[in-house]
Amino acid sequence: MASNRSAAGLTRGFNLQRLSNRIAVFGWLSSFVLFLGIAVVWDWMSYPQTVTSSAVVFMGWAIGRELDPDRPHVATATMALALGLVFVSIPAGIVVYSSLMALRMVSGTTGRALAEIDLVLVAAVGFGSGGTIWAWPIGLVAFAWLKTAPEVGRLRWFAIGALGGGFAVGWYLQDGSLGRIDITLETVVIMVGAAVVTAIGVLSASVTGRNDARSGLLDLRRLRLSRIAAGLFVAAAALAGGTDAFWQIGAVSAGIIASAAASAGRALRRPSDQ
Repeated sequence: MASNRSAAGLTRGFNLQRLSNRIAVFGWLSSFVLFLGIAVVWDWMSYPQTVTSSAVVFMGWAIGRELDPDRPHVATATMALALGLVFVSIPAGIVVYSSLMALRMVSGTTGRALAEIDLVLVAAVGFGSGGTIWAWPIGLVAFAWLKTAPEVGRLRWFAIGALGGGFAVGWYLQDGSLGRIDITLETVVIMVGAAVVTAIGVLSASVTGRNDARSGLLDLRRLRLSRIAAGLFVAAAALAGGTDAFWQIGAVSAGIIASAAASAGRALRRPSDQ
């Protein structure tokens, strides 16, 4: 993994000399033009939704990069899947953002301590996860990272406060009340499918790169935990939010599928290469 410099601890550098980064920009711009054209011609998508949806396409690329740091093509595949899933349901941009940041926290890909600007990013994670019960696991994962991860640094308790404050505001403004949870055959199938794909991704996971700060190698255990967290987010969405919520964070599902497929394929090829 190439060194990426950033003033914040939770942001990642962007180098346009890298093909994967140029693909990300091309995919984001192309999706924006596509969605804008749809908004102009049809009334299926509003103008604000074109911005949100294209941003989620880019975040899909970033999610793929977090779930499989060694293989840039996983990020590309995740972005393509996220683009297709927009036509199934308009994504929940703030929840997808919260998922991305929580997965980045768990994976430890930046390797840097939090800076003051990160408090705003962490508060946004709290806000995105507090607005609906099916997104609460995202906030819980972020809290666990802030409480225990060694790289958090001197702003640990300030960040925990920012996360909690954002969560409370999101819960209040978005009416994140405890609603009735209806378990249907469809949600059970989704949860079982998410569990199976997540298990494949966890068992076949591998990582050899360094973090962005160049302070050490990425930890395989943390990569596996990030994939488990992604599976948890998807399963919770299906269980507590139904199929609508499941499709709204389709970019996370896309990341699980792409990373599991790539890791399993590499694991199956390995014996024949020796």
